[in-house]
Amino acid sequence: MPVSMSYSRSDGKPVGGSPYFNMANSINDMIEAELGEAGKVGAEEGQRFIREEAGTGNTWSRPWSDGRTGSYPGRVDTGAMAAAMDHQIVKGKGVDLDIGWVRIWEEYFGAQEEGFTNGGSRTSKAVAGMGVMAHLRTYIAGAVDGAIDKVLVRVVDGL
Repeated sequence: MPVSMSYSRSDGKPVGGSPYFNMANSINDMIEAELGEAGKVGAEEGQRFIREEAGTGNTWSRPWSDGRTGSYPGRVDTGAMAAAMDHQIVKGKGVDLDIGWVRIWEEYFGAQEEGFTNGGSRTSKAVAGMGVMAHLRTYIAGAVDGAIDKVLVRVVDGL
């Protein structure tokens, strides 16, 4: 259930070895590197959002098995859902950046993201979705635009 941002080059394939072909490869390499940095920032923001802002609004105070005595502000029990937030670059015709649970997926990640009723210890209570993917779509758009802008400046300046 990742957020996906894409950059794709045109289908026009220059003859291998030409300066234009080499420049296109250089540009794609730069875009891949910049999107990788943006992806890292996005994955870190997703982890932070889950830990600090995605709470259900329900708080509790009691001794817990891990030594806690109360609830965290976000959705953290074991930390596995936040830790699984990652990014990956997918290369094809262009370069795609995926952010979210791209390497590790547990069914409960989707339930927490979208919301649920009649589950777990809250059998008669609706739990609102945490909305981390919607948050990341907005958050990462600026980072992706910035990544592309950095590449464009380098191209204009002569790589």
